[in-house]
Amino acid sequence: MKISDESPPSMLPEELASTMPPEMVMQLIQVSSAFLVTLNSYVASTREIDRRSRRLRRSRMLLLMRLMQLREDKSQRLLAAPPPVPIPLPIPRIVKPPPAGNKFWEREVPRFSEAQFQKEFHVSKRTFNYLCNALRPTLSKRDANLRAHVPLEKRVGVALGLLASKNEYKNDYSVIAHTFGISKSSVAIIFKQFCNAVVDILFGKVVQLPSGPGFREEADKFELRYLFPDTIGVVGATHLPVATPRNCGAGYTNSSGWNSIVLLGVAGYNNKLGYVCIGQPGSTDNTAVLKASQLYKTAQKGKLFPADEDLHFLADHTFPLQNWLLTPYRMDEVCDRESYKTLNQHLKNAHKCVETSFERLKGRWGLLLKGCDLAMDFTKVVQVCCVLHNLCEEAGDMFFEHWYGTVRTFDAAHPQPKSKAAPAHIRDEDDEDEEDEEEYEEMLAEAGAKRDRLSERLIVSAAAAAASQAATALPPLALSRPDDRRNSFPSPLTEHSFSQDDSDMY
Repeated sequence: MKISDESPPSMLPEELASTMPPEMVMQLIQVSSAFLVTLNSYVASTREIDRRSRRLRRSRMLLLMRLMQLREDKSQRLLAAPPPVPIPLPIPRIVKPPPAGNKFWEREVPRFSEAQFQKEFHVSKRTFNYLCNALRPTLSKRDANLRAHVPLEKRVGVALGLLASKNEYKNDYSVIAHTFGISKSSVAIIFKQFCNAVVDILFGKVVQLPSGPGFREEADKFELRYLFPDTIGVVGATHLPVATPRNCGAGYTNSSGWNSIVLLGVAGYNNKLGYVCIGQPGSTDNTAVLKASQLYKTAQKGKLFPADEDLHFLADHTFPLQNWLLTPYRMDEVCDRESYKTLNQHLKNAHKCVETSFERLKGRWGLLLKGCDLAMDFTKVVQVCCVLHNLCEEAGDMFFEHWYGTVRTFDAAHPQPKSKAAPAHIRDEDDEDEEDEEEYEEMLAEAGAKRDRLSERLIVSAAAAAASQAATALPPLALSRPDDRRNSFPSPLTEHSFSQDDSDMY
């Protein structure tokens, strides 16, 4: 079979289109249009890429030219600049090693006698050991990774040294830090932890009034000491200096012209504080301080003393007369002159109980006289001092005579404010309930009758004592206050009278 070399005749587009169905022709037209659109967009993007690449090349060339110009300028400046002046080498100095920590606690304190220990820390060794054992679960620490912990005994010594610091030191934290060989920040942390632990663990156990049969025992001991029957203690108030508070106006400025807070306390026969209320501003009078205390609220509910006991507290004329709080006769009250004189004299002698307690509290813990800032929670510091005061009085710790001098020097420069006499009625002005007013008048009448009976008992007791002493040819019994409790202990030592035999007194 012969194959022809001739190709078949080609068809023209018009002929080809005429032979194709219309649907296929439309599809071909659409495909061609889409292809043209894609081709045009590709061409446009290619042109944009070329334009950007040319711009980048031009920018790089400009940067290279600028860099070469900067290098050339720097070379010219270096060639034109004068030769550099040689810098002298620093003179070598001898670096001293840091001084070793003060070994006062490790070396000096173990050699202290009992009297020296009490002079330095204001507590006996027995009281110190009691504090360490009581606070051990809270204050004991473990060694850290990079440093050893401060021992518990040293931590208690730091806190006691700060509380007992003398008034002439202006920066107690620096003095204590240098003495014990620790930093000031450590002193501040240790002191805060000590105060929190004492208030949380010991305050409710040490500063408290008796309960149950303890009320009668307390009253009998008070009568033996101060010749006042059915008395649990004496209510009093004292002012403690504070730094000028911010944004508080003149509320903390007392009538003597210095800033203070009020410490309300109840002192027993043994100079211990059974109740304290701390924090009222110095401009508040004693009546308002008493009304704001929990003691007053509990007494108004009749839950202060046992129902079967006729007991009471004593107070001076700056506190209101209540059936549980007996005060002196007022000048405008009608009473027998002998009763007036006898009761007021006995009450004046008994009031020295709370005065002595406050004086020993401030004399033993000198930080209370420094005008501390309220920002350091000074109220808690006062609570700690009250706890330590009771522990020392209970243990019979020594009280040095020159500690009284510190308090008297402060009182001479900052006299205690004289609070005004309490009004006869202290009811609120907004309270207009007639039934409550009648109950209040009955309470005042009951308190007045109770005070009259007590005055008669004092007159009879004094007459019987005088007759008994006259029969035995003894000097008459004076109404003066019995010997102070501290007279039963060894006479206080002066600052320079220590010896190795001081511990034999204990």
